[in-house]
Amino acid sequence: GDVYKRQVFNREIQINLPDTILFKNKQPALWHFSNGASKVLKKLSKNVILPNIEQEFLKLKNRSGIIAYFISRKENDNAPGTRQRDQYTIEYFDETLFKKWLYGDNKPIFGVLQRFIEPLGENNMMIEAIWSPHILLFTLSLIHISEPTRLLSISYAVFCLK
Repeated sequence: GDVYKRQVFNREIQINLPDTILFKNKQPALWHFSNGASKVLKKLSKNVILPNIEQEFLKLKNRSGIIAYFISRKENDNAPGTRQRDQYTIEYFDETLFKKWLYGDNKPIFGVLQRFIEPLGENNMMIEAIWSPHILLFTLSLIHISEPTRLLSISYAVFCLK
């Protein structure tokens, strides 16, 4: 079914979200993507299985050979009162590594797998996703390649997860 979109500045957010799969306990739990009309959708739970992920992610080939990447977080075991940040890891996969990782048991407990999309022009977008069991927050930032420190625009989308 659909997930819900939030109105920002009296207009619907249009977002091209590549296949994005949330992993919980080393297994795929939720699969979001956008259709041709930039509407964010969620696959049915029965379809969020490893063979379907493999088939969908390996459908399209790109110049770099990178199929996907996985983002995971390692929480710091800090003493109370310390403010050291959690560490994030991004693993990039070509086809061989992707298959090995997908069916292997060496995954972090939690994380996000996303299809890799090569930039086509002068602008690149960065999406940050923060999620809990009931809500998913996306932040979309547009960055110009020649001025990576200057943010061109930013949009937000909040989704209710059922």
